Amino acid sequence: MISFTISAILLVSVSSLVARHFGQTTGERFLIALAATALQIGAISSGLSVFYQLRPAPWLAAQSFLFVITLAATIINTHRHSGSLKASIPKASAEESEEAEVSASNEPLDPVTLIVLLLVIGFVTASGLTQLLTPVSGFDERMYHASRVLYWIQQQSVFPYVSHNDRQVVYSFGSELWFLWPVLLTRTEVIGRMIFWLGFPAAVMALDHLLHELKVNRLFRSIGLLLFVATPIVQTVSVGLKPEIWLAAMMIGAAFWIVRALQQPESAPRCFFFSALFLALSINIKFTALAMLPVLFLIPWLTKSRPRRLPAFRAMFMGGIAGLLLSGLLITVAFNLHRDGNLMGPQALNRVTSSDRTPIQLYTHAVRLPFLLMEFPLMPGNRLRNSLTRAGNQMIARLGADQPLALETNEGWPGRFAYSVPENAEKFSLGGLLWLPFLLVGLTLVMLEAVRTFPAICLSPLSVLVLLQAFPFFGIVFLVRWMTDSGLPERFLISVYPLGIAIMVVLLARFLAQRVFLAAGFAVLIAVMLAGSARLELWQLRTALSPGFTWALPGVADQVFASALQHIPPGSVILLAGHQNAPDYALFAPQDQYPNRVVSWGKAEFDSARMRQLINDHRITHVLIQDDHELSFHWDPPISTSAMIQWLANQRDLNEVPLAAGRMRLFKVAGREKY
Repeated sequence: MISFTISAILLVSVSSLVARHFGQTTGERFLIALAATALQIGAISSGLSVFYQLRPAPWLAAQSFLFVITLAATIINTHRHSGSLKASIPKASAEESEEAEVSASNEPLDPVTLIVLLLVIGFVTASGLTQLLTPVSGFDERMYHASRVLYWIQQQSVFPYVSHNDRQVVYSFGSELWFLWPVLLTRTEVIGRMIFWLGFPAAVMALDHLLHELKVNRLFRSIGLLLFVATPIVQTVSVGLKPEIWLAAMMIGAAFWIVRALQQPESAPRCFFFSALFLALSINIKFTALAMLPVLFLIPWLTKSRPRRLPAFRAMFMGGIAGLLLSGLLITVAFNLHRDGNLMGPQALNRVTSSDRTPIQLYTHAVRLPFLLMEFPLMPGNRLRNSLTRAGNQMIARLGADQPLALETNEGWPGRFAYSVPENAEKFSLGGLLWLPFLLVGLTLVMLEAVRTFPAICLSPLSVLVLLQAFPFFGIVFLVRWMTDSGLPERFLISVYPLGIAIMVVLLARFLAQRVFLAAGFAVLIAVMLAGSARLELWQLRTALSPGFTWALPGVADQVFASALQHIPPGSVILLAGHQNAPDYALFAPQDQYPNRVVSWGKAEFDSARMRQLINDHRITHVLIQDDHELSFHWDPPISTSAMIQWLANQRDLNEVPLAAGRMRLFKVAGREKY
C-alpha cells in the first residue's frame, strides 16, 4: 500500500505540473491532467513491457525518473518563458480565457441549480459506493477485461501472449491500464475497482467543461450532467470494469479541444494537438473511436483560420503520434498488423463482431434504431406494457425488418433483437427518447450552415459537435453487429452519448429560454426519469449491501469453475485448456489477492511434447480441462480434448482429481504444491 501511495503522489504531481504549464483555464488544466495521467500509465506499462519488467520496483523507478524530468523541465521553462506550446498562445487570448472563466465562476448559484447539482453528486456517490461493494462480477470482466490484467502481471508485460480468448490479446487496452496500475502495486481488487471507477466522475467533469466551452449557463450545464449520470445504462456500466465510461471521458476531451479551436482560431494548432492526443487515447480504449478520425481531419477546412491549415494538420499529426507512442496503442496496432495483417485483429473475429453491411442489414438496423432508443422512464401496468410491446414489434414487421439477420438464429449468443417495454427504463430512458430527434435537428442545422456559407464552408462549434457525434454514432449503429446478449449496440453508444447530451442541452437552452410552460413540462419529464433512475440506483446499492451478496466467491460468480477451485489451493499454477469465453479471472483467486498463476493452452490441437514442456517449464501444479469432449472458440474451429485427457490420464506424475458431475476434468501434478 505504501508503494501505491508513493506512486499516486508521483502520478498526480507530474500531471499537475504538466497541466499548470500548458493549461490556460480550469477546463484545459483538468483535461491536460487527465491526458497526462493516462499517458504516464500507458508509457510506463509499454516501456517496462519491452524488457519484461512490469513489476512494482521498476514502475516506481520509472515514475520517479518522470517526476524529476518534469520538475526540471518546468523550472527551466518557467525561467526561459519559451520553447513550449503555452508560449505560442497570444497573451490577449489567454487573458480573454481567464476573464471568461472568472465571469462564469461569479455566476450566481440559484436554488434550482443547487438542487440539480446535489442530485448529480448523489448519483455519482451512489455509483461509487456500489462499485466499492461490488466485486468484479460481470461476464466480460471475468472473461477478459480483468483477467488480461492478471496475465500481464504474471508475464511482466502487456505484450500479447498465448490465449484461448482473442479478446484478451487483440482489443486495445487503454481502460484496463487503470485497473493494472493499482493491482500491480497492491494486489488488491477493491483498490483496482475504485481507481477504474474514477472514469465516471472524470467523464462528468469533462462534460461540464465541454458545456462551459459551448457557453451553456450553469443551470442547463447541471441539467446536462444530471441527464448523463441518471441514465440507467450509464448507472449500470459505471459499476464494473467495462471501458465505455473511460472512452466517453476521452471522446469528450477530443470534442472539447476541437470546440476550443473553433472558439479561438488564433490558438487552433495547439488545440488540434490536444484533440488528436485525446483521439489516440480514445482509440487505445476501443477501436470504435476511429470513426471520429475523418471529422478531425475535416475540421481545419471548416474553421475561420484557413491560412493556418498547415500548422493545424502538423499539430494534429504530432498529437496523434504522441498518443500512439505513449498510450500503448502502438503495441496493439503493431501486433495485430504483424500477426493478422489487420488493424482490428483476425478476419474470423471481425466477421462475427462486424455487421454484414448488406442493404437488408443497413435497412434493418435503421428501422430498429428508433425502437432501441424508444424507452419510457417509467411504465407501470403489465397490460399497457404488453400492448406497447406488441405494437412496436408489429410496426417493425410491417416495415419489413422483423426477419433475423445473419447469426441471430444461433442458439444463445449473439441473440436476436426484439422490442420490449420494461417497467423501469434500462437503457437511455428520457435521453434516448430525445437523442435521435435532436441529432436529426443538429444535422439539419449543419446542412443549412453549409449551404449558407458555401463555397467557403464555415461551421459553428455546435455543428462541428454534431458531426463529431454523428460519425461514431452511425458507425456503431450500422457497422457493428447487433448482439442482444452482449448489450450491443446500446453499450457501445454510451461513449458518444455525452456528446448527444451536449447538443440537446445547447438546443434546449435556446428553445426553452422564453417558454415557461414548455420548460415546466421538460422539468416534469426530468422528474419522471429521476424517479425511475433513483429506483435502479437504490436497487443496485441495496443489492451490494445485502448480507448474501458474495459475487466474489467462485461458487456464485463462476459456476463454471466452482467444483475445480475447491481442489486448487492458493499458490497453484494452473494450465488451462478452456473455451473462448472461459471466465478465467476466478482461477487467479482474486479473493485471496491473486496467489495463483494461470497458463493458457491456447487454441492449438493437442501435442504431447508441448504439454510436457509447459508442465515442466512453468512448474504446473494443476491441469484443468474445461470440457472433456471439445473446446469451442466461436469464430475458430473447435478442438477435441479426448487425446489430451487420455494422455494426461496415462502419465505417472499426474493424478486425476474427481469433480462433481460435469464435463470438466482436473489433474494434479504429483509432488508440486505451490510455485
